[in-house]
Amino acid sequence: MIKTFASGWFAHWPRLARQLWRAEVSDARCFSISRGVTLELIGELVASAECLEIQFSVHWPVLWKVKKRMIGIRWVPGSGHRSTGVHRPIPYELKQFSSHHTTDVCLRICGPLVPYRETLDLELVDGPEQRPLAHFKFRLLHRAAVESRLLQSLKARNSRLWVQNRTGCRPAQVVGATSGFLVAEFLVPPADWSAFAPPVETILKVELVSPRGRVEIERQPITLTSKAFTFRTPKLALGDQDLFPEPGNYRLTVSLGPQVVAVLPFEFIGQREMLHRIKVPQISISAQTRAGDLVPGLTTLRWEEHRAVLASMQISSDISAPDTLVNCNASISEGGMVIRNEDIVFPLDRPSRTIKLHPLEFGVTGLQTQPKPARLTVAVTVEGEEKASMVVLVLPPERITNFEGQLTFEVKDLPFDEIEYNQIVQRLRLCDDSSPQRGLWGWLQSKILRD
Repeated sequence: MIKTFASGWFAHWPRLARQLWRAEVSDARCFSISRGVTLELIGELVASAECLEIQFSVHWPVLWKVKKRMIGIRWVPGSGHRSTGVHRPIPYELKQFSSHHTTDVCLRICGPLVPYRETLDLELVDGPEQRPLAHFKFRLLHRAAVESRLLQSLKARNSRLWVQNRTGCRPAQVVGATSGFLVAEFLVPPADWSAFAPPVETILKVELVSPRGRVEIERQPITLTSKAFTFRTPKLALGDQDLFPEPGNYRLTVSLGPQVVAVLPFEFIGQREMLHRIKVPQISISAQTRAGDLVPGLTTLRWEEHRAVLASMQISSDISAPDTLVNCNASISEGGMVIRNEDIVFPLDRPSRTIKLHPLEFGVTGLQTQPKPARLTVAVTVEGEEKASMVVLVLPPERITNFEGQLTFEVKDLPFDEIEYNQIVQRLRLCDDSSPQRGLWGWLQSKILRD
């Protein structure tokens, strides 16, 4: 026990001795200020800055008197100069604030530093005796280093890729050979480093990266200033087989000097894949009553109440290709017999369109009367691929039972429409979800209604 205590005491003794007898200086914080922009760097200062600020914190021993301590700065002579041998005094302002056992020191250097200085060496000293507390060496960044940091910090914002054709401009994530032209635009906001550098001359380069390689699209000299830079690439013909030789993943890269500031990926697909991506998200059914009114959203029609069924379909696509014609077929069939068949041809020039079919009338020219319900299937096919279908039930005008109450056809031929069933149950108030039937009678009722 005594041995463990002694080893712990000796392990903490150096730290305790420093706190009691030696002052400690924390790492310096470096700030470069110019045109209202403040850069904080680690161990580095911008030589051309309008103002430099270095902050220290001195932690005094517990037994020392803090209020009588005065901190000073001493420049290290000779170090950090080039071969010119010129030594000029550095104008500075020093402020310090003491509280408890800590003194905060702020060194402020006004005006740009001389260009022949590579580093800034200084010592933090204590009292009239100029007793050294800590030594610091800061690297000074001159024009070449600032321009390099400026280019490295540039990043494009609001990068957008457009497909441009006779129908207008649309965002381009997936394109085809018949989509028109490809255009990219982006914004390069000014970086904080722009406040510390004069206008920078560099090269703007735009490249198209395809599965077969890299092609340079644009190269031009530009001047970077403290203002935002906006650029729009030239139009790229998507039908150009030299630029777009095959389907696959492509990207446009934008570089300013050696720095890539924007990458815009997109997918280039063929004609077959373009047609495969067409979707039919919705088929809508409306019924025309005997009085001539239209009732939307029905899936069960009655011969006595309605005289025609009207179908419409919504077609959507995320690809803009106005030069591509799409062959669409809409059919209404009962069983294996097609009652109505319509062919529609439309260009792929908009994100969504609604196509209305001709009404299917009940009677001689359309759906024939029959003693059992008719199950009509509305199907939509695009380029031979079925995209969507739905079923409509038409109840016949005749009685479905004979005089003894027996069905005149097989019960499996009577389709079940859940929406209509729920409406009938609600009208007759056969069930109430808020107060469900319990016991044997409730169980029998649920079984009978389910069967």
